[in-house]
Amino acid sequence: SEGEPSPAVAAETLSVEQPVTEQSAPAPAAAAEPESQPNILEAPAIGVEIVAIEERKGRRYFTIRDLRNYGTVRNVTEASARKLWSYAINQYLHNTVDPERVTWSGDYGLWQSATRSRKLRYDLVRRQTDGSLRVFYGVTADGMSGPWAQFLRGKDRAEREET
Repeated sequence: SEGEPSPAVAAETLSVEQPVTEQSAPAPAAAAEPESQPNILEAPAIGVEIVAIEERKGRRYFTIRDLRNYGTVRNVTEASARKLWSYAINQYLHNTVDPERVTWSGDYGLWQSATRSRKLRYDLVRRQTDGSLRVFYGVTADGMSGPWAQFLRGKDRAEREET
């Protein structure tokens, strides 16, 4: 049946210290599982990150990490993706991060920002020690503390400065 993984298919890992392992059968798209990573403090607190992609029978399956709880959801397709997940997948596929166009401050970067769903949302980048990039999509001002706060724009910056 469609969606049955082949043992010969390997998952493509995107800047993840612990690669996603292949399962014998796909998990439901809505099932989230917690995943601890040593670099959780490097990520913003809100948004999503695409952590792996695998192709089975010509169809791409994404593993997406929710930065609110650091859980991952496997077997997300372009068709099954929720709004923010769909946005992240679309950006990953059609608007790949160009490190030359990122606004960098050390290893932290702002890729782009735009108003979506009446909120300013940011796509942020973290350069890893091995040179790979982690990309965080749809981050809101509430998720930007520490080194991420420097990238706040307009109203978000003004609100942060008032508090």
